[in-house]
Amino acid sequence: MNLPLFILLHLAFIMVDGLVTLSMFTALPGSIFLARLFGVTAGYIFLAVAIHYVARTHTAGKTLAIVISFISACVSFGLFALILTRNPMIQWPVAFAAGSIAALALAALGYIRATRVAGKSL
Repeated sequence: MNLPLFILLHLAFIMVDGLVTLSMFTALPGSIFLARLFGVTAGYIFLAVAIHYVARTHTAGKTLAIVISFISACVSFGLFALILTRNPMIQWPVAFAAGSIAALALAALGYIRATRVAGKSL
């Protein structure tokens, strides 16, 4: 799996995450943090399955890509929660965008570093 495909899968993860978060928050008004947790979980499951079926490498490469994606998803949710708790006047889509962009950058840099250390494409 090459870097553009990895980034494209993460962009699809962000879309699934945002749509599930929006639908959970509109259908069940309550805590945005709970809705985002459902969104991150659904998006990560989608991403892990997509990486498993798209990656044409051995198991170690798939596992490393899935671990990088998991760390990125945790960072995305953590930044989202941190931004909203530190400044409650910010609307949640802005915090979602900031956390998602930062997590995408982290995932891309982590993938580049992992491929450099492994010496080949994951």
